[in-house]
Amino acid sequence: MVETVAALGARFEELVPLTTDGGFRLLAGREVGGGEPRVVIVGAGDDGARAWEAAQLDAIAGAHARIACRYVPRLAARGCAGGVAYVALACDATTTLEAVLRWAGATRQPPTPYGTAMGLPLILGEAFAAAHRAIDPETGAPTCIGSFGPSNVLLSAHGQPWIVGFGHDAAASLGPGTRAVRTGSHLAPEVGMGTPPTPASDVYVLDLFFRSLLPFVDLLPLAKQAIAGNAAGFPAEATRAWGEHQRRLTASQPAERYASIDEVMTIYRGWWDFLGVVADADAYIQHMGALERLRSDTTTLTVARDGSWFRAPGAQRVDIAGRKALRRVLRELAAARLGGPGRARAVDELVGAGWPGEKLVEGSGSSRLYVAIATLRQLGLGELIRKDPRGYLIDPDVPIALA
Repeated sequence: MVETVAALGARFEELVPLTTDGGFRLLAGREVGGGEPRVVIVGAGDDGARAWEAAQLDAIAGAHARIACRYVPRLAARGCAGGVAYVALACDATTTLEAVLRWAGATRQPPTPYGTAMGLPLILGEAFAAAHRAIDPETGAPTCIGSFGPSNVLLSAHGQPWIVGFGHDAAASLGPGTRAVRTGSHLAPEVGMGTPPTPASDVYVLDLFFRSLLPFVDLLPLAKQAIAGNAAGFPAEATRAWGEHQRRLTASQPAERYASIDEVMTIYRGWWDFLGVVADADAYIQHMGALERLRSDTTTLTVARDGSWFRAPGAQRVDIAGRKALRRVLRELAAARLGGPGRARAVDELVGAGWPGEKLVEGSGSSRLYVAIATLRQLGLGELIRKDPRGYLIDPDVPIALA
């Protein structure tokens, strides 16, 4: 991953991984020079898979170029930098739904109100309907995925969802030669057997995906009852319709499922009307934005781009705007962390950054740096700054973000 980030450095900066396993990598960053935010998709870089990876990147680029939806990022570029082939998508994602849910479960966050949570099906229904209307010019078929999971939903710092996976599910793919998907993703059985995905495949995986999110939702009593299969008190027609809907959502044979996302959304809306619930996409986005801000505040080291302040995980913001040497040293450490997690910045490089142009007596530069590092630690960075035989570095296991 370090080599990949370095190779992409001529085109993108501030790259941080969104996914770290599987056959592809998704990175969040921006165009060099403080340019537009981007999500960059690259292959794992195995020599034997380069042709296959290139073909999948072409498919991803084609899909995102033709899908027109406010929740599906548009293609920004398909290119190569430093020998690394990539697809760049125009979106400001900083994390994945998977990461937020993992944190929410670990920290026992309150469940999402039912109407708010139902905003996600509205969002995904709109995204997949748009994808299915976008016909692949090579195959004449709708643009489908056939696999889906929480890593397919990228989120901005404000909770804006961005749906990826079209063309080739880079968020779930395990690489060439396997039809399995990474843990947490759902795969339509026919796609697992090698059949190209159809809208019915997407119906199947989206229903499984929504079911997997139920532990994070504050379910209404009637919803709990229906999910548990308890029909007591339900009208006979409602009970019959519920059973038929469940059968057509989960059927193993594609021909027995609903054939379109629009059909499914009609069913969902009928269910929400029955419960007296108003599904609210905007409320979902606001809720996820609040969760992501809380998660970031408690888990991420945030550094101002000019080094003028920082906020350690779970701590208050510390202002060092008036301490120029500290600012420069911190900015250099943050740049090194983003450029290659685990790579230390040499003492002489940090001295040159902290006191540019000064002619220092031998040994005084390293002494100044020692004091600067000690001061940053005392101000709140503590063990986040590590000493290394090569110099100093920011803990590579702690997420970092520039603001």
